[in-house]
Amino acid sequence: MISVIVVVRNNREGLRKLLDALKGYVERYKLELIVVDDASTANVVEIVRQHPTAAHVRYVRIDSTPRDWLPKSYALWVGANIARGDILFFLDSDVELINTGCILSVVQRVLCNPNSRVIVSFVPLFNCGKSRLCIGFETVVTAIIQGLAGHHRKSKPWIYGCCWAIRRQLYAELGGHRVVKQRVTEDVAFASLAAAKNVELKIFDAREMVAVDAVKSVRDYFYFSARYS
Repeated sequence: MISVIVVVRNNREGLRKLLDALKGYVERYKLELIVVDDASTANVVEIVRQHPTAAHVRYVRIDSTPRDWLPKSYALWVGANIARGDILFFLDSDVELINTGCILSVVQRVLCNPNSRVIVSFVPLFNCGKSRLCIGFETVVTAIIQGLAGHHRKSKPWIYGCCWAIRRQLYAELGGHRVVKQRVTEDVAFASLAAAKNVELKIFDAREMVAVDAVKSVRDYFYFSARYS
């Protein structure tokens, strides 16, 4: 079973689209859908209850975060700890799955071995719309990450926090999000921890299969900061 863990704060439309993308694959891939509502002021639970996948969704709401945790890390930790699947697949609520079947197939194939010491992550396409500033920024950042830092290099391990998967047993062995609970870039911190313990990071270029919203303006920056921090 694959437990798909989605943390959402007020992003009702993004969550609806993500559930739409997953609904045709619940039975085929034995999906358990976990929606962690991170103190939304919008009525997120309504989206869950009215969606065709409702019978397969486990909804949990968080109204407060412990003092020594950052909100997103805590929400991911809560979702992972109620998961029943052997594989944990973390998705941001603004992720657009363009080819859901292919993504799930990769996750299942790579992580099918119970003893697998691998983290699977996907390079997404960043949705910039018509913003030239965003397009230029996305191009430069992608080049820096893949060309200079390099997610494949041991000196600077990297995964994309918007969409990555791991065996539940390995997640627990590494300490889960508890060990990166105060890190703003919890995904990069977790990748570094995993790489230091000889966990292989498999990064797939999925820009034709996965997309996420990009920061197009200063206003967007503050919006995403409020959602994920």
